[in-house]
Amino acid sequence: MHYTEFFVLFHHKKKRTFLFIILLLISLLHKGFSIETDSWVLAAEKFNTVDVPTIYKNHAHVIPQMLLTHLARISSRTVLPEEAQSRTLQKLEDERISFILKKNELINSRDKLLLSDDSSADRKKKRRAINVKIEEIETAIFEVEENIVHQKTDKKIAKDALNNLVLWKDGKDLYKRKEQGSLNRSLFTDGVSGLITGTLEDIGGYLLVTVLLDTGYGKASELLIREAMPYDGLEQIIYRITADLLPEIANRKSVAINFNVIPPNAKVFIDDRMVLDHSMPVIVFSGEHTIQVSAPGYAFAERKAVFDTLDIYSVNIELQEIHTVSVAFDTSYLSADLYFKTKYFGTTDLIAEIPAETNIGEAINGDVKTYFIYPHNEDIQYDYRSMLIPVNKINTEQRIEKQRKLLYWSLGLLYVSLPVSLISFGIASNKMQAYNDGKVASTPKVNADINQWSLISDVSQGVTIALGVNFLFQLVRYIVAANQTIPKYAVEHYEE
Repeated sequence: MHYTEFFVLFHHKKKRTFLFIILLLISLLHKGFSIETDSWVLAAEKFNTVDVPTIYKNHAHVIPQMLLTHLARISSRTVLPEEAQSRTLQKLEDERISFILKKNELINSRDKLLLSDDSSADRKKKRRAINVKIEEIETAIFEVEENIVHQKTDKKIAKDALNNLVLWKDGKDLYKRKEQGSLNRSLFTDGVSGLITGTLEDIGGYLLVTVLLDTGYGKASELLIREAMPYDGLEQIIYRITADLLPEIANRKSVAINFNVIPPNAKVFIDDRMVLDHSMPVIVFSGEHTIQVSAPGYAFAERKAVFDTLDIYSVNIELQEIHTVSVAFDTSYLSADLYFKTKYFGTTDLIAEIPAETNIGEAINGDVKTYFIYPHNEDIQYDYRSMLIPVNKINTEQRIEKQRKLLYWSLGLLYVSLPVSLISFGIASNKMQAYNDGKVASTPKVNADINQWSLISDVSQGVTIALGVNFLFQLVRYIVAANQTIPKYAVEHYEE
C-alpha cells in the first residue's frame, strides 16, 4: 500500500472516529440535560340532550368543542398525591392483570398438549418450555404485587406534581369512549387524564347546561350552570362554564378580581381572552395572569400580575389618553389604502387623525405593500403635518422570489463552471510544466496540444470569473430587493 493511500484511509478513519465521538457526546448531553415532564391529557365528548329543539341539537358538538378551545389557555395542572397515587396503582394493577391473562393462556396451551398428536418426547419438550414461561410470568406477577404493596406504603406519593396540560388530538376531535368496559378503563387505555362530559336540557325555552369533569380514577367534580340562558346566549354560557372549569382543571384555588377601569368602555383581556363584563367580579385560578386593556383614543396597557395569596383582588386601571395630530398623507401619483395598527384610515391622498407618536403604518396599492415609519418629534408641537410616503412600485414578495431564483441559478452555474475551470487549468499547467522541464519533445503535435489546453483553460477561467461577477451582481440585486421590506420613513412634504 502506498503512503498516500494509507494516509487517506487513516484520515477517513480519524474523521469517522471523531464523528462518532461527537454523536456520543451529543447523546449523553441530551440524556443528561433533558427534562421529562409528564402530560395531563384533557378531552371532551359529545354532550347528551334532553328535549332540546332539533335546530339547536348541534350545540351538543359545538359547546364541548368551544370549551376545549377556551380551556387551551391552561398550560399546566397541579396533580395532587391522591390522583397520582391512584393512577400509579391502576397502571400496576393493569400490568398484573395482563400477566395473569398471559399465564392463563400458557396453562391452556399446556393442557391442550395432552390431546395433541405429537410424540411423547415432543410433548415433554413443549411442556418444559411452557413451564419455564409460566415460571417467568409468575415471577413477574410476584414483582408487580410487591410493587403494589410498596406503592401503598413506603413508595406512596405524598407531593404535588406539576404536569403539562395538553388537549387530546390537539382539541380537533371529540372523544368517543369504548363501547365495552368502564369509562375509567377506556380513558386509561387511550391515555386520557380528564374527560369533560355534559347534558343539554331545555327548560321552558331556555338552555340548562350540566358539565361533569371525570378524571378517570373515581373522583369527579360536577359543575352545574343553573342560570336560565337563551339559546342565542351561547358565548355567555361558554364564558360561565369556562370560569368554573379553569380552577378545577388547573387544580388551583380560584380567586376573584374586581376591576375598576377608566374609561368604563375599555375592553379588558385576561391571558388574551376578553372579559365579557368587567363590572362584575372575574373568577380566575390562582397564579400569574396577563391583563391587557384597550380603548379607542387611549394607550394600550399590559401587565403581568400574580394572584395567589388572597381570595379577592381589586385592580384599578386608568388608561392614558392619546394625543392626536392631523396629518395629510400623500403617495405621489400612486393611490394606496392607509393602515395604522390594522386600522383602516382611507385611500390617499387623505388627512388622518393619528396618535402623536412615532408609529409604523402600511400603504397597500393592489398587491403591492409598503411599510413606512411615521416619525414624531415630541419636542415639537404639531397642529398639522403633510407627509410623503415613498411607496413601492413592485410587489416586494414577488420581486424577492424572482431575485432569489436568479441568485440560486447564478450560484449553480458558478458551481458547475468551477470543476471545468480547475481541471482544465491543472491539465494545461501540467503539460506546460512538463514541456518546460524537457520531459516531452517539442513537436508540432505536442505544441498544438499544449496551446489547445491553454486556450481551454483561459476560456473556462474567463467564464468562471464572469459567472462569479454575475453572482455578486445578483446578490446585490437580491439584497436591494430584500431591503424593500424594511419600513421607509415618511418625509415632510411641503405643498406648493
